[in-house]
This record gives sequence, C-alpha cells and structure tokens, in this order.
Amino acid sequence: MGKISDIWQHFDKLNRNESKCKICKKIYKTSGNTTNLRTHLEKMHNIPKSAPGTLTNDPSLDECDEHDTVSGDTTVKKKSSAQMSIAQSFSHVSSFSSGKNHTEIIDALLFCICKDNLPFSTVEGQGFKHFLSVACPLYNIPTRNTIKNKIDQKYEDLARTFKERIKNKDVSLTSDIWTDLQMTSYLGITIHFLEKNTFVSGTLGVYELNERHKSEYISSCFKQILSDWEINKSNVLAIVTDNAANMKKAAQDTFGIKKFIPCIAHTINLIADGAITNCSKLNELIEKVRNIVKFVKNSVIINDELRRKQKSEGIPDGKILNMILDVKTRWNSLYYMVERFLFLYKMLAPILLENPKAPNNISSRDLQDLKECKDLLRPLEDLTKKLSGQKYAVLSTILPLINCVRDATSHIEVTSSIGIDLKKNILNELNVRFNNLEIFYDFPIATLLDPRFKTLHFKDPANCVKATDKVKQILMKLELEQRTQIQLNEPTTIGEPEVTEVSITPSFDLWTYHTSKANTQIEDRTEPIYQELYDFLAKPVVSNLNTSPLDAWEVMDSMYPNLHKIARQKIGIIATSVPSERLFSKSSATLSKTRNRLQGKRMSKLVFLSSLEKEDWF
Repeated sequence: MGKISDIWQHFDKLNRNESKCKICKKIYKTSGNTTNLRTHLEKMHNIPKSAPGTLTNDPSLDECDEHDTVSGDTTVKKKSSAQMSIAQSFSHVSSFSSGKNHTEIIDALLFCICKDNLPFSTVEGQGFKHFLSVACPLYNIPTRNTIKNKIDQKYEDLARTFKERIKNKDVSLTSDIWTDLQMTSYLGITIHFLEKNTFVSGTLGVYELNERHKSEYISSCFKQILSDWEINKSNVLAIVTDNAANMKKAAQDTFGIKKFIPCIAHTINLIADGAITNCSKLNELIEKVRNIVKFVKNSVIINDELRRKQKSEGIPDGKILNMILDVKTRWNSLYYMVERFLFLYKMLAPILLENPKAPNNISSRDLQDLKECKDLLRPLEDLTKKLSGQKYAVLSTILPLINCVRDATSHIEVTSSIGIDLKKNILNELNVRFNNLEIFYDFPIATLLDPRFKTLHFKDPANCVKATDKVKQILMKLELEQRTQIQLNEPTTIGEPEVTEVSITPSFDLWTYHTSKANTQIEDRTEPIYQELYDFLAKPVVSNLNTSPLDAWEVMDSMYPNLHKIARQKIGIIATSVPSERLFSKSSATLSKTRNRLQGKRMSKLVFLSSLEKEDWF
C-alpha cells in the first residue's frame, strides 16, 4: 500500500485533477502529483516540507486511499486501513507560527502587555510559559525582542488610525510636567474632542524633557507634538495647564493668550490652602489632630485596640476604618483626615487617655471648631470631587459650580472665632480667584449656551449682556461666512456671449413683486439671525442636570441650526488638567520597578497604546 502525503492535511481533494486549499480556499490542479500543492504551501503560507512518509487519517482522502490490486482478470478495489496513533497525529500537527490564529494570539498578547503594564520579559517567565503550554501547547512563544518590534509596529498602525480620527476636528488639550523616581522629566499631553454627541478623551503620549523647563523649550515641544500628530493649531480651541509660570507662558506663546485656560482644579486647591493658611488658630488645631493621627498610625497596639472598639460597636470586618494622614499637596486629604478623626474620636479618646506617651488631646471646644471647619470645607471638597471625576468637567459647568459654592458657603452658620475667620477667608479667596469668571475667556458663552444653565448663574446682569453680545458677534460672523460660501457656489459663465431672447409679448408674473420685497428684506436685515439666540434663551432651562447638553442640542438642531454649531464648539472644551494628572499615574505604573530601563520613546508608545479601548485594538 502506498503512503499518503502530508500535503492532504492542508487540501481537500475535489476530484482526480483538482484540490482546494483549506487555508485560503483556492483551487489548484494536481496533474497526478502534489508538486503544485506543496509549492503553494511553501510560498503562500510559509509551511515547510514535513518529514517524508507522513500518513493522514483525513476522511476527505478516502478516494486517494484507494488503489487497484490486479489478480488475474479481476480488478479488486481495496481501501487502506493504515492510520496514525494519537501521539503520532499530535507530533505532526503544525504549530501556530503563522496564519490567522497566530495573528490573533500575538495581538491579544500585545494588548495584555500594554493594558496590564507587564514587562517584556513576561514572555520568558517560567509561569507564563507553563500557562501557555497548558492553554495553547502548539503556540510558539515570541521572544522579548519580537514583542518590542511588534509593539512598535502596532503603535504605528494605531497612531495612524488615531490621526485620521482627529483630523480637522476641533480639540482641546491638557498638559503637565512629571518627574519619575530616576529624576527624569516628562511632558504629558492629552486630547479631547467630540464624536457625534460623545465626549472622547485620548492620550498623545509622554515626552522626555532633556533641557531646563523654560517656557521656550516647552513651547518647542508643543509645536513638535502638534507636528507629529498632524494637528492644525487653528483646530485647538483651548489648552489647559496648571498655574506654573513656565507652563502658562509656553501655552500662550504657542496657542495664543485667548486659548490658555488655567486649571480650575488647581485653582480650587489654591483657594483651600490660602483660606486655611491665613487662619492661624485653625492651623494650630490641625497640627494637634495631625500629631494624634501620626501617633496612632505608628502604633500597632493602638491600631489593634481601635479595631476591637469598632467591632464592639457592631462594625463588620470589611468596614473597619483606619486613621487618615493628610498630604500637603492635596488639600482635600486634610478634609478627609479631619472627617475620619471626628468619626473615630469617641472610640479613640479612651485609648489615648490610657497611654502616657500620647500627644496632647483636644478639648470639646476644639471638637466643635473642627466640626464647623469641616462643614465649611465640604462645598470645596464636593467641588474638587466633581472637577476630578472620571467624567471630566467641561467649560459650561464651571460658572454654575463656583456660584453654588459661594451660595453654599454663605448659608453655613458658624459661631466660633475659627469658623468665622475660615468662612471669611473662603469667600474672600473665591472672590479674588473668580471675580472675573463671568467675563473670562469662553466660560460665560459656554454657560449661556448650556440648556441646563443659560442665564441662571450670572450674578451681574451687565456681564450676561456682554456674553449675549459675544454670541451675537459669532452669529454675525457665521452668517457672513455662509453668504460668502453661497456666492462662491453660484455658477458663473466666463467668456460666453450673453444670449438675449427676443419676445414679442413681455412675460408677466405676480410673484416677482413678492420676490423683490423678500430680497430687499434680506439685503436690509440687521439682526434676524439673532432671533435663534432670543428664542433659545426665552425657553426654560432643562431641569434634569444629568441630561447631556449635547443630546439636548441634538433635539434643538432644527430650531437653532446656527446656535447649535457654536454650542457644540464651546460646550465641548475641557476645564481642568486632571486628565494629565491621571496620565502621570498611568505612566508611573508603566515605568515600574520591573521596567526601570524603559526608554522615553517606548514608554510614550506604551502609554498611548494602554489608553486605547479594546474596540480600538481589534
């Protein structure tokens, strides 16, 4: 009996002269041999020639297994019964070194490494190799260098796609500077834009800084980043950074003074710090609390006793609380420290009284002062939380939020001298920092065009009129552009002689009188386009704050088409540099101890790839 070629593992025999490839589904002629088929496998699918004499038990080869045995004058059809064992079959199956399965697995592996911040050496780890040997024993694991090359290639592909995605779109940027544990500085930049009615955030990367952080150098980095991502400077509506002088000047020099927005979240941090610092008695009280918290956190015995007290109060194990120590760069950590201290103090006080080494305790009057201060700081804490949430704050929400903080703080009743001083300081800081917010940049315009707010939060009617006039000017400019475009689109005939029709009886149409009057009104009109704005402001606001202003405008598009264009542009501008802060948190996770030799360019690629959603990868 003749042996069956291993070629038939990859082909289906259609008839005696034609066979179909199982991989690409193409049909090839056999011409009585397998030469054409083997050449196809080697050239098109990179499948090398296997060891000679390989058999197969593919049922599609039944016709090939038949051979004729001649006995005298009688021809007998005899079917081969030879079949490989299971061990032999597995030993001759091709591994996932190419083809669709290999591509899918390598893409999934790259996604895992980028998303989970795994080092490239993961593929060489004993545990990882064992896992794949069980889950996918036929897969050839790539080396770390192969992974690096594949990631570079993936970055090029996805970056090209992202460039097309943001091409000619109006965008807002956020930026900040971060220094890693090895004292290497990076400039991080994020991008934000609208896709239909969805607010989309993306990462352009983190760029290693090799010179002093002067505004000129940072400005040159901004320009290089715009060039790399093919972003037109005219499409940048705003850039948001912290209040550092070098960042502010670099942003203004690169994009213009009117496009720079100081981060509102950083400004709130300055307001809280300034209000607390200027209250000397409050600082002394906070220092007492801080010393007690440090003492408790440094004592295992006191922590054990505090946990026992909480359990005796009926608090379950999963909800046992510890003391919180503040971080000076984050003012709201001070609020959380005071809040937790007040909650645990009744259980903590007896423990401290029994310990002779405990720091000076606080009095009942001090407790009352702390409660008043916590209540005064709560509006600022809630504002910080809203500005720093996963859903980033946009321009239209800032003016209403600041006015709500003012109103909430003004309505809090205080009796202690510390509380009175703190309340006065907070209101004074709000007035100093946000006194011109109703006329600053596009904040009033965005608020005016947000269906949830409109004119509700303008304290000064004159500023509301100014904001309305600004919208009118934008509408006038938009109308002028539309008229110009219409004139450009009108067909013209050049060089053709005018043909005059001679009519015995002049034509007559009554509608020509109407057309004449209509054209006169259009030519003489001064402010008809403003009617959209008046109609929009005359209607009540959208009462549900959870309503997306973009969704609301989508419904009103047919009623206010010109105003809709302006609203989409202004409402979609981001108001804080919180995305840049989050970017550096992701970067620190990427540049971990197991990846401490990661170079700046590759880290920027990894940060970009990790910021993309799963749908963008596959």
